Amino acid sequence: MTKKLFASIILLLGTQTISTAYSILPDTIKSQKHFITTTRELSLSPTQTIKAFIIKNVPITKNNITLEACYTFKKPEGMKNPITDGDRLYIINVLHSVNSMQGIQYYSHTRKKLRTLFEKSYIIQYPSLKQANDPVVKNLQQTYTFYILQKDKTFGEVPYRYTIYQKPDFILLKTENVSTIKYSMIPVVDKRKFKFFMFILDKGEDIALYCVYSIDIIGDKALPLQKVKDSLYHRSDAIIAWFYTKLTTK
Repeated sequence: MTKKLFASIILLLGTQTISTAYSILPDTIKSQKHFITTTRELSLSPTQTIKAFIIKNVPITKNNITLEACYTFKKPEGMKNPITDGDRLYIINVLHSVNSMQGIQYYSHTRKKLRTLFEKSYIIQYPSLKQANDPVVKNLQQTYTFYILQKDKTFGEVPYRYTIYQKPDFILLKTENVSTIKYSMIPVVDKRKFKFFMFILDKGEDIALYCVYSIDIIGDKALPLQKVKDSLYHRSDAIIAWFYTKLTTK
């Protein structure tokens, strides 16, 4: 797989600001990114149904940071048009392969180099936090729920709840924190207030991934907004690059 480690892309930071950053995405993936301050600014959602879901589930307030991103790439060889139940099952198993996320890299805008995003990444039994193996999913279900633990450079060691929804028009991965998140040792995000949504859509010859990060900051905690934006954008790119690699290397 050919990668363009430092390909220039345009990040839309709010409705007025445009800046240049770097991406670890391969050049086979097209991406758009957008920082929003009200639900009226949602512009990258591929369907009205998904847009309505985000409006309902992501209340944007003065203490909220919300970013959306859309990625598209050609379906891997062997994936049907439209996708089959077998394709769906393979995608769902990829989303369960949490241990393979350990060691994936992201681009650090602050340090201007690649760094490890997840020092730890594995499924856990909750609330004991005992490590468990990635499961092999053999049957399609409407919903899957499991817990994982990840340790990263920005938020430290955090347990998350993963929920996968299998819908007729898309597959949705929802990630939310189940403990308070700290930034520089200061509690900044309460439980269930850090959310990541990844919608996976069949788009003919392509796969589309629509992602939304939503963080509700505790009270009036002061965070370096631009640094958090950059961190979330690069985190999103790293997760998409991981998903793409897993999907295309059966």
